[in-house]
Amino acid sequence: MNNGKIRLVFPVLFVAYGFPVAAAGEPEQPEVVRVCSECHGAEGKAPIPGWPPIAGMGKEELISKLKGYRAKLVPESRMSDVTHNFTDSEIEAIAQYYVELKPTGKASK
Repeated sequence: MNNGKIRLVFPVLFVAYGFPVAAAGEPEQPEVVRVCSECHGAEGKAPIPGWPPIAGMGKEELISKLKGYRAKLVPESRMSDVTHNFTDSEIEAIAQYYVELKPTGKASK
C-alpha cells in the first residue's frame, strides 16, 4: 500500500469525524479549553479589555489560580462560576495547553 495515501487518509478521517487535530507545532486543544477560550481566546490573548492573558503563564501559577477560583477563594468572582465543576485533571489539561502557548499565541518549541 502506498504510504502517501495512508498519511492523507488519517488526517481526513480525524477532521471528518470531529477528532481533535492540532496544526503542526501547535498544542492540541483539550475540549475543556473551549470554556476558557470564550473569554481568554483559544490563543490565551484575552480579546476582552481588562481580562488577563493566560498564554505563557506558568503552569503551577495557572493551576493554583484555577483551583483557588474553584474553591471560591476570590469572593463573587465570575471565574468561580466557570471553574466550579472542573476536575483536577481538567485544570491540569487547561494549564498544560496554555503554558505551551507563547504570549503572542503561537506554540512554543
